[in-house]
Parts: sequence; C-alpha cells; structure tokens
Amino acid sequence: MPKHIIFGSPGTGKTTKLISILKKLFDDGIKPEEVCFCTFTKAGAEEAKERIIEKFNLTKDDLLYFGTIHSICYKKFCLGMNVISQSQIKDFFNKIHLEYEITKDDEDLLTNEASFDFDGNILLNFYDKIRLSFCKSIYEINEDEMKVLYQNLPMPDGSFMKIFVNAFNPYKTLIEYEKYKKENNLIDFIDMLLICYKNKFLIPTKILIVDEFQDLSPLQYEIFKIWEKDKKDIYLAGDDDQTIYSFICANSKYLLEEKDKINENNGDEILILDTSYRLKSEINRYCHDFINKNLRKEKRVAKLVKSFSEGGEIINDYINYDLEKVLDYVNPEKWTFILFRTNYYKKAFINEILIKKGIVYHEIRGKSIWNDKTINLFNASIKLFNKQPINSIEVKYLLSSIPFKFGMFKKGLKSNYKNMTKLNEYNMVNLMELGFNMQFFNICKDYESLFSVIDLGEGIKKSFIERQKSIVSLPIRLKIGTIHSSKGKEADNVIIFKDISNKVAIEIRKDQKSWENEMRVFFVGQSRAREKLIILRGGFQRSESDLIP
Repeated sequence: MPKHIIFGSPGTGKTTKLISILKKLFDDGIKPEEVCFCTFTKAGAEEAKERIIEKFNLTKDDLLYFGTIHSICYKKFCLGMNVISQSQIKDFFNKIHLEYEITKDDEDLLTNEASFDFDGNILLNFYDKIRLSFCKSIYEINEDEMKVLYQNLPMPDGSFMKIFVNAFNPYKTLIEYEKYKKENNLIDFIDMLLICYKNKFLIPTKILIVDEFQDLSPLQYEIFKIWEKDKKDIYLAGDDDQTIYSFICANSKYLLEEKDKINENNGDEILILDTSYRLKSEINRYCHDFINKNLRKEKRVAKLVKSFSEGGEIINDYINYDLEKVLDYVNPEKWTFILFRTNYYKKAFINEILIKKGIVYHEIRGKSIWNDKTINLFNASIKLFNKQPINSIEVKYLLSSIPFKFGMFKKGLKSNYKNMTKLNEYNMVNLMELGFNMQFFNICKDYESLFSVIDLGEGIKKSFIERQKSIVSLPIRLKIGTIHSSKGKEADNVIIFKDISNKVAIEIRKDQKSWENEMRVFFVGQSRAREKLIILRGGFQRSESDLIP
C-alpha cells in the first residue's frame, strides 16, 4: 500500500492537489464509493465535498465515505444512537447538583474559551482530553489511574486540579455520566471515535485520503491506523506549521512520524507544494520569516515556498485602545477579515464598534445579526421611508416580522401571501391592494418608529438606527472572526490583532512547546491575506499586545 504525503503551506493548493489526485483515481476506474476522504474540521470537509461534487458532477449520496472522521464514524458505526445535546448534559448535571454552562458559541470551543467557571464544564473538558489522549473511557480505568492519566496529559491544564479538590467525586460522576448516556441511548462526540476504535471497525474502501493530518488527536491517529489496513493507496495531506488545535489534543508529530516511515522502495513519496497562489511575495516572506524564526528546526519540516505573484503590503499600527481606528483599514470594495485571538475580543469589537456604528458584517463562523432576513428588512425600511417600491422578498420578511397585533395589514395576509402571484415590485398602491393599511404607511414616515414594530432583537434594531440611511448591497465583504475560525479560508485584506488575553499569555510562557503552539496560531491568521496584511496592537485593555512578535 503505497503512502503519499503532501505538505502544503498556506495557499499552495493542497485541496486542489487532492482533487487532481481524485481525478486520476476516477480516470483509472476507482469509483467514488471506493474512496474514503476524511478531514479534521467540518468546514474543511464541506468545502472539499462541494468542490468534488461540482468538479465530477456527483451528488452527496455518491460520497459515502467523505466527511470528518467524526461524521464517518457516526454514520457508519453509530446507527440508532442519538447525540447528546447541551440541554441534556445540563439536565444530567442538574440531577446530581453540579453546575454546567451551556456552550452557545462553538467558537468558544475552537479557541479554548469554553467555560472553566463551572464544575460540570471542567469535568467534561477533562474527560474529553483523557479519552482523546489515551483512548479509554472511564470504565477502563480506576480512580487512581485517572489521577495518573491527568499527570500524563500531553498538555496538563492547571484548571483541572479543581475537580480533584472539590466535594464531589469526579470518578463516580463520570461513571454516572456514562450510565445517563446509556439509559437514554445517547453518545457524545468522543464516543463516536471510541466506538470505532474499540470495535476495530474498518472502512471498506480501496483508497484512503486524510487531509489536515497535522490536527489528528491520539485517538484519531489510532483510528487512522485501523483504516489504513488493506488500502490500495493512502494519501496524507497537511502542514505541521498549521497545527492550531493542540488544546484538544491535536499533535503534528503523527504527520512527522508518517514522513519518517516513508520507504521509496514501496512506492511511497513525499511531495512538498512550493508555490503559494494566495500570498503575494511580501506577505509570503513575512509569514514564513515569522514561523521560521519561532519554531525549532528539528520539530518541523522545512519548506521553501515562493509566491506566484509579486507585491503585497504589510502595515503595523498601535491603535492605543481606539477600536474605531480599525475602520480606517476596511476597504468596502475588498474582501476583508478582522481576526482576533479570542472569541471574547471578537464579541467586544462587534458590540462596541460594529453594532453601535451600524456597520454591516458577517461572521466567518456562526450567525451574524446581518442575515438575509435582517438585510431585506433594513432595505425595505429605507425604501419605504423614501417612498420607493419594495420587492416581493422584502414584503415576505415584513409580513413575517411585524406582529399582527399592531394592526398594520388585514387579517389572513401573512398566511395567504405565500400562495399569491408575486409582483417584481410593490409601490404604495400595490401594497394597499395587497392588504397593508394607512397605519402602516403613517409609521413608515418615521425611520425609527418603523423599526419599533419589527420583531427583531435589540442589537439589530440599534444597528438599524445607527446605520447611515443607505441600501445594504450584496455581497457583504467584511467578515469577523477568531483566528481559529479563519483556518482554510482567505481574504484580500486581513486585519489581525496581536493582543492576547492574560490566560493565553500565561499559557505560552510555560514552555517552548506552548510558545510554538501560539506561533502556529498567528502564522495561520496572518497567512489568510492575499493582498494586504494589517497587524494591530493595543486594541483592548488588560491585554498583552507586545508578547507576540
């Protein structure tokens, strides 16, 4: 079984290379169902599937073994089982009188900001790391072994000490957690992997392709070793410089170990993609100088990466807590990312600047207050205020967002509208014929009064009021997110804050390994920029802005 390892630095076309490999496999007679194509992140898996479906005129049903390792394990080996929800986890901890905070934002998980204020969250975070690192459930260890495993975690976290000095027994609590899941036919995300690993479940394909290999945890690596058996060809792709999920046990050493096993006599090969089609020369030089200076040579694969395009611009600025200054660097004609090290900083910027200024944005990951509904409602409001016609989509959202109790339109219009023949535009006469009344038109004369009757959250209403009275044009080119959320994505201009929280600063001062983990995070963030990289410091009080080079 020849093994092919592809190292792809940012923008070198790693996914494109994997798709070209798929084309050759399909041309040689391999069928889609004979390929397992798995990756670490859901976003990476979805992007790959979309491109493969379009490229080869396939459907999702054709891609039986394409997805994240978690999703493949769940679909193929966990039939009939339900995934435990956050509310069910909270219910479990309520029954045993422990506090648990529901995680509402998955970026908290992606940036290691999940709550450490509550015993339930700390305990499950600890249990996840034990299972991911040592491939064992609580049933396979005793109470003393659990303490030993804690000491041997790849990245021991002092926060976990709390669970060993509290009034409750962490071992017995985890036993009860497993019983709760079993009694309710539930599994969590780590269970999906453990079920596959414990049963040595194989994937019945001829080809195995694993992207983002540098982000595999010990448990996922053990699954890979099971799945690689009897394969005709194996393709591994990744970049050890882009390992940014170490806090959930990702370890680039597995990619490096596989590289060291390469035997050309068996048909194995290593391919290093050496041209970045994303990063212009100045940005490419800056990013690779950054990572080369801050990682130990013996802990990585050296890569000489040239740029396909010359140019690019690097800007450094200390903004002295003036977050409004960030807006000076936003070009509405360019796709722009504003990236933060923590979700806390991202939320602060959104609330203090974007919402207060009425600036339209999308989040890289997660929901934004400016979605299809709110954009159409805002545009409809502006048009009505200016006595301009609105379109049928805007009418639909108005009807769904203005409660009938305000008496703005005739009874039954909400339910009947979806079955009506739609006009391209609705002027005042058309809207009156449709069923809107004079009370509605009177309230449209006042900009803020119209917003007061629309059923929306206070944040978006505030943004509506503060925004300049101009139509929102699509697409929305400004995107906000954490560095972790930007992995695998790119923009013309990237504005990145080098401010880090005290928690992150304490972590990276621990040792060389922790420092290097953080350098990889900022390498990933900076290397999202195609044309311009703006590096900002001094954005937030009580942050450290000079520790990151």
